[in-house]
Amino acid sequence: MLEVPPNSLIAMAAVLGLLVLATCTRLILAAKNLGKDYTELRQRIQSWWWMVGSLFAVLALSSGAAITFFGFLSFFWRSRNSSPSCPRVRPTGM
Repeated sequence: MLEVPPNSLIAMAAVLGLLVLATCTRLILAAKNLGKDYTELRQRIQSWWWMVGSLFAVLALSSGAAITFFGFLSFFWRSRNSSPSCPRVRPTGM
């Protein structure tokens, strides 16, 4: 088995349990309210499955892979939020 600390396994199980609960809740809502569109909720839950899955996979590989992954995410977030097309909003009147 991969070397994941026991407290991390408990946290991972809790997160997976919440995702399973969210997925089941959406399926029940969709079955009860046939006329209502739950596409946005479905897409959000699917994106959380992908995010959590990729995070857990990287954390299970090695600490070096996790550091590289988080470094990439930080760089991507920083470069995305500091572009000229996305100006920063500064609070006024403080």
